[in-house]
Amino acid sequence: MPTESNISRRGFLSTGAVAAGAAALSAKSYARTIGAGDRLRVGVIGCGGMGGSHLGTLIAISDEDNLDVVMTCDVNPERANAFRDRVSESGGTAVATTRYEEVLSNPDVDCVVIAVPEHGHHYLAMAALDARNHFYCEKPMCYDIREAKEVVKKAADSGLKL
Repeated sequence: MPTESNISRRGFLSTGAVAAGAAALSAKSYARTIGAGDRLRVGVIGCGGMGGSHLGTLIAISDEDNLDVVMTCDVNPERANAFRDRVSESGGTAVATTRYEEVLSNPDVDCVVIAVPEHGHHYLAMAALDARNHFYCEKPMCYDIREAKEVVKKAADSGLKL
């Protein structure tokens, strides 16, 4: 006889996604010899609700998975500063900015988390690839198939190891 669960579909999916992401990052970090200069440096673009969830996860796994959040970015400077302060409270150091170009052009950033409203996903994904940055983007990454093909082509042409 089936029993009723108190967990929602959305809760199950988000918990599963965080666990899968943490496992993937852990496997990646243990697959190589880690040195002091071998930390993954992350920039977060978009400091709203979803970005906050991602930031919390990144902070929680930062010690075990050898990563640092080094930049926070939002068009609202108060949000970018609040995210920077969250990183500082956890013992890290981040720079806050309102310009995504500063994040993408910063040589200290290895990859970016794109957590902006949906209409900005494709544009920022393409900009990240132009800057030769790896990125994580929430769905939907693209509005249509044409945009998706553009991202796939740009990723293939970028020379980044995927």
